[in-house]
Amino acid sequence: MSILEFVRKKITEFPILAVFVAVFAWGIGPLLFLAPAISINSILFYRVLFWPPLLYLIMRRNGSQINKGLLRSVLVPGMLFGTSTIFAFTAITTTSVANATIIGNISTAMVLFVAPKYLNEKVSRSQIFLALTSFGGVLAIVIGAGNTGGSTWHGDFLG
Repeated sequence: MSILEFVRKKITEFPILAVFVAVFAWGIGPLLFLAPAISINSILFYRVLFWPPLLYLIMRRNGSQINKGLLRSVLVPGMLFGTSTIFAFTAITTTSVANATIIGNISTAMVLFVAPKYLNEKVSRSQIFLALTSFGGVLAIVIGAGNTGGSTWHGDFLG
């Protein structure tokens, strides 16, 4: 194997590793926020306080600039992400950690249904079948849990 082939293989493996790390972090994130003796409101405050300057520095380091068109294009997704974050943190405090984590993790399967329109991707029947199966599994777990272990319907809805 030449050096070029080795480098090409490593470059194509990096995005897969990055997605794995991101999904793993999303999965264990709710558990880590229950451990400290700090309120959810404080966590959200510091998260909102520290991330924009850091992202701005990363953007400037890459030579990008902010303009009105860019701000308009990220306004709605940013508001949806913020709302999702608030719902997720509130769900963790109002339902069981297991339910909140399981419900939150099906968001990746939901992307499958918007991918064809916004990302111009082809979705196979097997992908749709597997996504619907995951939704059914989550529904069975949530309904099966009922009001046991600290779970509530309100918290499950927020999740």
